Amino acid sequence: MAKIKVVTIGRRFCTGGSEIGKMVAEKLGVKCYDRELVEKAAELVGVSMADVAKHEESMMNWLKTPITRFGQPELTLAEKIFAAESELILDICSTESCVIVGRCADHILKNKVKTLSVFITASLDKRIHTATERLDIDYDDVEEKLKKYDQNS
Repeated sequence: MAKIKVVTIGRRFCTGGSEIGKMVAEKLGVKCYDRELVEKAAELVGVSMADVAKHEESMMNWLKTPITRFGQPELTLAEKIFAAESELILDICSTESCVIVGRCADHILKNKVKTLSVFITASLDKRIHTATERLDIDYDDVEEKLKKYDQNS
């Protein structure tokens, strides 16, 4: 059996996936990629991080892609960002072992790189606590925001 080259960490919002990814990377002596992938993808696409924040980690629904008059699909901003992140992930994994948090890395790397993929979740109560304490999300809005993030990821 080939040695695992990449650990991918999928997670639900407010479950500590980023922190766990950093700890795993430190234990393995490799780099952890998370938010910087989004920043590099935004740079490649030529958009601001504010624009990226509106669209990142949303589901790519290719059926909703508009068709241009030439019959070629017009990519949405979310799709352009996903394509740039995918390219970055494949480039990184071709040269080094690492931990990647989110960004659909498990899907992108499937059948391309020997990968261990894990998914982090937590109870709703723990997620609410994390959202209100660490992210200062108002308690009255937190359940709705968590449901929204779960639907989009």
